[in-house]
Amino acid sequence: MSEPSQLNELLEGLLADLGVARPIDTAELVDRWDDLAGEPFAGRSRPVHLDDGALVVEVADGATATLLRYHETELIGRLGAELGQGLVSSIRTQVRRTQPGST
Repeated sequence: MSEPSQLNELLEGLLADLGVARPIDTAELVDRWDDLAGEPFAGRSRPVHLDDGALVVEVADGATATLLRYHETELIGRLGAELGQGLVSSIRTQVRRTQPGST
């Protein structure tokens, strides 16, 4: 095994021990969010942070936050099936803040 491969495996192991998702997993989650989340969340939410399996999702409004919390288990299962079990273990929502003067 080459030194770069050994270093890569060591770093991946360290990140896993720390509970940090691999950057490629996180990037894929962001890139595929609308397809993975499906309706009614596509276009009304976006992932903003993933730490130790806890996914923070910004939503358009309180109604979407409530609906997402209601479907949390289903969405975690879908994300696990597509991106790997354990990548997301919980979801927390935050309502998008609008800028002053925006509509």
